[in-house]
Amino acid sequence: MIAQIRLRKIVTDSEIYNLYTMMNDKDQYLYSVRMQHNSEAAFAQWLHDRLNMDFHDFDLVYLESVECPVGFVYNYDFDLKNGHCKIVVYIKEEYRHTGIGAYSALAFVKNLFRDYPLRKIYSTVYSYNSQSIENHKRVGFDVEGVFKEYRFFKGTFYDMMYLSIKREVFLKRMEEWACL
Repeated sequence: MIAQIRLRKIVTDSEIYNLYTMMNDKDQYLYSVRMQHNSEAAFAQWLHDRLNMDFHDFDLVYLESVECPVGFVYNYDFDLKNGHCKIVVYIKEEYRHTGIGAYSALAFVKNLFRDYPLRKIYSTVYSYNSQSIENHKRVGFDVEGVFKEYRFFKGTFYDMMYLSIKREVFLKRMEEWACL
C-alpha cells in the first residue's frame, strides 16, 4: 500500500482545481468550518495567501493508479522556537477506510521530523471522527486534552480531541514497524 502513495507539492493549475473541489466538498466539516469560496479564482487567491502565511508545508496525496490527487496533508502553527506544529490530513471519501490517510499521515510526519528539528506534532480531531482518533492512537499519538462540546454539527455538540506525538515515540514506532 505505501508504495502506491506519493506526497507532492502543488505544481499545476489543474491540481488547484482538484484541491478546490476537495476543500469545498460536502464533508469539509472533517477538517474546517471556514472553507467557503465563490469561485476557483477566489480559492486560488486564498490558497496562495495561506501557503505564504499559514501553511508551512502542503502536499497533495497521489496514488500510482489515480491521475488526480486523492487528498492532501498540511501543517500549520509551525513553531521552530518551541519545536512543534499541527497537521491536517484529508482523504476523499471514496478512498477512506483503505489505509491511505494513515499512510499519508505517517509519510508526512516522517518528512517533518526528517526535515525540521521539531520535537512534537499535534493534531486535532472531532469526536465524530472516531476512526481517525483510533488511527492516531494506533501509531503512538497521545490524547493531551479534550475540549468538551467544541463543535456543533448535525444537531449535536462534539468534543475536539487534542492529540500529539513526540519525535522519539514516532521514530521508535517506525523502527518497530520498518514501514517507512
